[in-house]
Amino acid sequence: MERFNIIKTRMFNMPEFFISTGSACSAGEFDYSHVLKSLDLSHEKLKSSVRISFSKDTLEEDVIQLSDKLLKIHKDLNL
Repeated sequence: MERFNIIKTRMFNMPEFFISTGSACSAGEFDYSHVLKSLDLSHEKLKSSVRISFSKDTLEEDVIQLSDKLLKIHKDLNL
């Protein structure tokens, strides 16, 4: 779980992307995604999940940049 905390910290330091650990419709209250809950994921899996949101203005280049940054985190932590 420690590795995941490092990953989350690094991911949340990417202000140009919308990354969250909570549900998109939790309206200010933290809750795990009802979609993930419906998949019967363990509590550990729920705790280690993130949500990445895109807007209608998201470009392919944005997705590539995000992918590159996530791959760098993955490689840096030897996952």
